[in-house]
Amino acid sequence: MTIKPTPTKTLTEPEWLAKGPFGEIPKTLAEFEALASQAEEDLKKPLDPSTFVRVVMGRPKKGEDPAPSKTKTVRLPLTLLEEIQAQAEAEGISFNALLRAAAAEYLSRHRGA
Repeated sequence: MTIKPTPTKTLTEPEWLAKGPFGEIPKTLAEFEALASQAEEDLKKPLDPSTFVRVVMGRPKKGEDPAPSKTKTVRLPLTLLEEIQAQAEAEGISFNALLRAAAAEYLSRHRGA
């Protein structure tokens, strides 16, 4: 018996940019206002400190226990990669520190959604 792999669709860069990294981009004023209204409602919800993620930059101090971490390779569109690098340089932080902070912020906003 031969198992055929399920075909997958990879978004090209223009498709990815049109869709947006976190979902459909609002195309009408009504869609934008609905999204803004949802964001305002989310901001009114109380924060749950158990969902906070601590992001520490740099190496741990001598004698400190480092948080466990793992290396992961990701593929990014070239324009997004360049924007991340430029933002990291503008903030004076490393590329990896910016990605860790962005991931932590995303998770804190969308955990349990």
